[in-house]
Amino acid sequence: MVVIAGVLALTVGVAAGLRSWMAAGSVGTVATAGPSPEVGAPLIVEAVSALQAVVDRRTKALTSADPAALSAAVAPGSAQHEGDHARLESMRTAQVRYIDLRFVVRQARLASQSGDVAVVSAVVERSAFTLAGPTGADRQALTPDIAIGVRAGERLDYTLRWVQGAWLLVDVASSRMS
Repeated sequence: MVVIAGVLALTVGVAAGLRSWMAAGSVGTVATAGPSPEVGAPLIVEAVSALQAVVDRRTKALTSADPAALSAAVAPGSAQHEGDHARLESMRTAQVRYIDLRFVVRQARLASQSGDVAVVSAVVERSAFTLAGPTGADRQALTPDIAIGVRAGERLDYTLRWVQGAWLLVDVASSRMS
């Protein structure tokens, strides 16, 4: 009877710890099958916080116009990286920069994950922001509803790849989930 009570107490303790760990937005590690550049890519448990971390790194790269920071957010060699890099070069040539650009993940769920690739289906909102010229005096305020090819509240699929200890953005596409 004492042994059963001890096992039950241990099981309840582990379950409570797991619940609080998941509520904190942590990710767990799972071994991946087959060849993969990263063995043990973490299983995305909390899709909102996982995607928000990627989005925050990408926003920092865009607002600082830093190509090195971009490579820490968007997978080098991906079409997304090439597009963002071209955007940074265009902004540098035009001597403009983003001010107050922010993205907030409002809803997200893990659509799929296999090895070092995950697809997160999410609604991400963009803040109003300003494009500023070289002196900062010539500013153009832009609202979140300007045409960027995405309607406010539209669910998109964000493909992520686990590279050197971090999830990086690979692609953004129309969502297959409703």
